[in-house]
Amino acid sequence: MLSLIPASTVKNIKNSIMIEIDREKINEIIKLAFKDSFDELDIYHTRPENVKGTGPVLAIDGTKSGKTFSFKYTYEQLVNQYTDGTLNRELQKSRDRVFKETY
Repeated sequence: MLSLIPASTVKNIKNSIMIEIDREKINEIIKLAFKDSFDELDIYHTRPENVKGTGPVLAIDGTKSGKTFSFKYTYEQLVNQYTDGTLNRELQKSRDRVFKETY
């Protein structure tokens, strides 16, 4: 007997596998993109509060000259950018945008 698996389940499984495989590599790219920009860098995994349907988020808190800058990315966004080779450039763009707004 053939049973069908809903597409959303397949997508969740695929994303979970990709996240596990790429988590270390993605963390390395984040550290490289932000390493010269912050005195301290904290990367952690969280789930946004009061947002239905949103999966885990990778959050980055960077401290520079006593100020804390926060960045949040969905795993799908990170994995897609990692897969197409644009992750480092996109991280640097978001970092530059936050710095420009602050300084």
